Amino acid sequence: MLRKLARALTVEGLKGGDVLATRADLRGPLFLFALVQLRQALGHALPAGHSAAAFRASLSAQEEQLGALFPEASRSFRRFWRALEKSLALRRLLEGLVQLNALPNSGDELSWFYQYLKTPLEQSVVASAHRGGPKLAGEALLVSTQFFTEPYMVEFLTRCGLAPLVEQKVPLEQLRVLDPACGGGNFLIAALDFLFRAYQGTYPPQQLVDMLLGRVLVGYDLDPLMAEVAALGIVIHASRLLGALPSSLPLTFGGLPGDERGFLEPSRVPKVESALGHAGHIVILTNPPFLGRRLMSLPLKEYLHEAYPLAKADLCAAFLIRCLGMLRPGDRFGVVHQTNWMFLSSFVGMRKWLLDRSQIEQCADLGANAFSDLSGEKVRVALSVFSHAQPGRKSRFLRLVDADVVGKQAALRADTPDPRLLFEVESKHFLENADCELHYHAVRQKASVRVPTYGDFAVPMQGTSTGDNDRFIKFSWEVPEERNEWRAVSKGGGYCKWLGLNRYVVLWGERGERISQNPGSALRNVDKMESTQLVYSDTGTAGLNVRLLRPGQLFIASGPGIAVREGEPFAHMAYLNSRLASAFMRMLSPKLTIAAGYIRQLPFPETLARDSELVKRVRRCVELKDEGLSRKLGNDEFRFVPPRPVRELDRWLEQAILEDLGGEAERLSLEWECEQAVRRHFPAELVDEERISAEVGRCAAALPGADVEASAELLDESLAGTLDAACRYRPGTRRGIRFGCEGSLEALAQARGIAPAALLDSYQREVTSLRRVKALYFEDLLHRATLHVLGFSGDRRWRSERRRLRDVADELDSLLPVGGDVLRRWTNVAGLEAWLGTRLPALHSEVFWQRPVLRVEHSHLVLSRPSS
Repeated sequence: MLRKLARALTVEGLKGGDVLATRADLRGPLFLFALVQLRQALGHALPAGHSAAAFRASLSAQEEQLGALFPEASRSFRRFWRALEKSLALRRLLEGLVQLNALPNSGDELSWFYQYLKTPLEQSVVASAHRGGPKLAGEALLVSTQFFTEPYMVEFLTRCGLAPLVEQKVPLEQLRVLDPACGGGNFLIAALDFLFRAYQGTYPPQQLVDMLLGRVLVGYDLDPLMAEVAALGIVIHASRLLGALPSSLPLTFGGLPGDERGFLEPSRVPKVESALGHAGHIVILTNPPFLGRRLMSLPLKEYLHEAYPLAKADLCAAFLIRCLGMLRPGDRFGVVHQTNWMFLSSFVGMRKWLLDRSQIEQCADLGANAFSDLSGEKVRVALSVFSHAQPGRKSRFLRLVDADVVGKQAALRADTPDPRLLFEVESKHFLENADCELHYHAVRQKASVRVPTYGDFAVPMQGTSTGDNDRFIKFSWEVPEERNEWRAVSKGGGYCKWLGLNRYVVLWGERGERISQNPGSALRNVDKMESTQLVYSDTGTAGLNVRLLRPGQLFIASGPGIAVREGEPFAHMAYLNSRLASAFMRMLSPKLTIAAGYIRQLPFPETLARDSELVKRVRRCVELKDEGLSRKLGNDEFRFVPPRPVRELDRWLEQAILEDLGGEAERLSLEWECEQAVRRHFPAELVDEERISAEVGRCAAALPGADVEASAELLDESLAGTLDAACRYRPGTRRGIRFGCEGSLEALAQARGIAPAALLDSYQREVTSLRRVKALYFEDLLHRATLHVLGFSGDRRWRSERRRLRDVADELDSLLPVGGDVLRRWTNVAGLEAWLGTRLPALHSEVFWQRPVLRVEHSHLVLSRPSS
C-alpha cells in the first residue's frame, strides 16, 4: 500500500511538475502522511469520500498542532498541497490514505513511505556511479546509503539491547539510547515503545514520555531531513501511547550541509555528546550505512584511511569501530552490519582489536535475502549485540544463512532457538587462529587431530580481471579462428563440475598486453597459465565446483585456476567437487565467496591426493560429461554426428532422451561413489554427517529408491520443464536444493526425494509417451542438422554461408527424411522451408544466448558472425 502511494506521487501523479524535484520537496508528502498518522493516533477517523476540501479540513487541528513543532515541514506541506490539487494523483492518494487509516499502525510507516518516495532518485544516482559517473557524495551519498531496517531486526536488537538493563532495574534517568544513523527513527520508536511499557507505573505517563523524548532517546543522522522524519515518527508514536501530543520534542540532530563524516568525527556532533551527558548506561542501537570504497568519494575514502585504518575504507566497519570505541562497562551496542569484516583477511586487524576490547554477546548471522523488499540481494548481514570485554564468557551465534526471510523472522522471534543452529564460542577460540576469523560454525568440526590443508598440495589462484568483460570477453562463435589475439578462456559463469563452460574467448594478445592496456584491468598469474590444470567458478551459493582447464586455455577472474603440485588432478577434483569440501567451504566462508585463500585452508589428507580408484571414477565422470556436451549446441565440445538413416523417428528420439538421462544417472552414481571414497580418507571426528547434510544436503544417488507415483503425462511435463530449446538442463528455482545441480534427472530426483536410478526406470517405461520432451528433441535435431548443412561446427573454424531456404530444406529432407506429416505432428508447421523461415530464428537465438550466427534474409538462410 505504501509503495503504491509513493508511486502515485513520484511516477503517475506529478509528471512534468517540479513539486517533487528535489529530496527536500519530500517534506510535503511526508508531513501529510504524518498528519494522517497523528489523527489516527488521537482516535479520529478520516472522512469518507474523496473531497479534497473535506479531507484537508479534517486535518486542520492536527496541522496546527504538528505545524507548531515542525514549521518548515508545515510550509513544505502547504506548497505540496497546492500543487497536488492540480494533479492526477490527488484522488488516488486520498483513497490510499483513507485505507491506511483503517490499518493497525506499528510506528515505522512514515520511514518506509519516505523509502519508497526516494527510490527513483536512489536508483538513478547508484546506476550513474556504477556506470563510471560521479562517486557518491553530497545528496547522492545520503540517498544511496539509506535503507531502513526490517521490523523483525529492530525488534530483535531492541529487545536484546535493552532487556538486560530493564531486568537490572536501571533507573530511567541513568539510561541513554543512541542511534547514530537514525534514518526514519525506527530504532528510536521501538525503544520508546519498549521503555514506555517497561517503566509504565514507575512514572506518570506524561512525565514518562517527556523523559524519554527529552532525555533518554538520542538520534543523529547525517541527513537533516532524516532527523526531521525521525522526530515526526517519534512524536506520532508518543501521541499514540499518550492519546495526546507530547510536550517535548525528541533529541534528533541532523548533519551539516556538505558534511560526509558526521558521527564518525566526534567534533562534528557536539549536540550528541552533550545529550549523552554523564549517563550511567548508554545503549547504541543502529543500522549504519553500507558503502565500500568503489563508489565512495575520494575525500571520504581518505578520511576513513586516516581516522579508521582498521576499517579498510568500509563505511559500515568504520561505524562499528566508532561505536565500539564508546563502550564502557555496562554499555551495550546492537547493530545491523555486513558480515565481510567477520571473515575477510583484510579485516584481521579490526577483528583483533574488537575481540580484545569487546564481547560479542549475541550474533544472528542472517546471510543474504534478509530484507523483504530486496530479492536476491548479495549483501550478507548479521544482527549483533556487543558489550564491554568479559573474559571467559561465551558468545552466542545463531546461524540463519540458509533460511528465507520468513524463516529468519520466525527463528528470531522463537522463545527457544533451534539447537542445530546455535553455536556458543569463547573469544579465545577466534584469537587462537592467525587471522582471527569468526568461524563460529566451524568450531564443532575441529578436533585434536591435525589434517594437512589443501594449500600444501596445490596453488589456488586469482584470475585476471579484464575491467570490461563486454569488450574483452565474447562467445567463441563470435570470433573466427584466424584472429589469434583472441584465446580460449574459462570464464566461469555457473555451477559446473568436471568439464564444461567452454564457450568463451578473451582478447589477450601474447601475454595479456591487450587487457593490460585497459585502465580498469588487473593481470594476475599470467606465468601460471601453462602449469594450471583445474579451474573453478567464483560464486559459492551452489557449492564449490571444479573442472578441467583445457590445454592452451586461459583462466580469468570469474573462472580462477588451481595448479596441482602433488597428486593426481583427477583425485583433487574428486575432493573439491564433493559435498564434504563444500560443507567445509561454507564453514570457512559464510559469505559463500569461493576465493583462493579459502580453498587453500580446506582440510586435505595426503592419501586422498593419490587415490587411484578415485582417479578412475573421475576420469569416467569427465568422459560422460564430454559425451553429453558434444550433443548440445552452445559448447565448444559440440560436434554433430548425422544420425543413421532415420526410418523410425520416434525410436531415434526416444533413444536420444534415454542416452542423456542414462549418462547423467551413471555420472550421479559415480559422484556418490566418489563422495563416499573421499570421506573415508578423513578422520571420523571431521565428518559429521548430520552437519554436512544440513549444510549441503544429500547426494541424489544416496536418496532412497522408490516407485515413482506419477503418470506418464506428469513425467513428460516435469522433464520438459527442465529443458531449454537445445535440450540442455535449464536451472530453475532450486526449490530448497542446497547444492549445485546440473542435470534434469538430478533436479527431478531431489525434488521428489527419490534416487535417480528409480526415476530413470520410470522414464524408460514411459518413454514412448513423452510427447512434449520428444517435440523438444525433434526441433533440436532439426536445428543441429540445419547448422551442419550450412557448415557450422563447435570450434571457430566455420565460415560464413548464404543458402536459399528451399535448398537447405531439400538437403535437410535428404539427411533427415521426416516428411510433412511428421513435421506437422511435432511442430504444427506444414513443411521444412516454412519451419526454417518461421520457427528456427527465435529458437536459434535462444540457444545462442541472443548472439545468433543464423538469420533469415530475403528467402535465404545466412550463417555469419554476430555484429559487435
